[in-house]
Amino acid sequence: MGIDRDNLSAMKAQESTAGRSPRRALVLFTHRPEVEAAQKRLGRCPIHTRSILRQFIDYVSRVVAQARAVTDFEFFVATDAGFQPSRTGPDHLIIQQGHSFEERLTHALEAVAARGFEQIVVVGNDCLDLTPLLLEQAFQALEQKDVV
Repeated sequence: MGIDRDNLSAMKAQESTAGRSPRRALVLFTHRPEVEAAQKRLGRCPIHTRSILRQFIDYVSRVVAQARAVTDFEFFVATDAGFQPSRTGPDHLIIQQGHSFEERLTHALEAVAARGFEQIVVVGNDCLDLTPLLLEQAFQALEQKDVV
């Protein structure tokens, strides 16, 4: 009687994931403030716009730090080369690759999934309503559905 390799692989995968929580990742998908300020105008001048955009990123990073006190996940920032993280910076940096928004986002998601993360939440730098509770709710929703 031979061993069915597909069934054996499936059984090993079930054994390795049984009884453990899925690996969770939060991805902040953003350009460097200098790059985004060249495309948007949020303030009186480019310097003011860069400052506002840096504050957006710092805000998201603070919310992430608070959320990690109650929710287990790793923090990624998908951004341009030369990004300078804040003091509460990410665990991992991913350099965006691609010409379109879709290509850059797809690359970031594939890079995180390739590291074994099963639940991936993506936020932008302008999510000023983001709270630790919303992050936890997003991860809980991913326990029921693949995409939310």
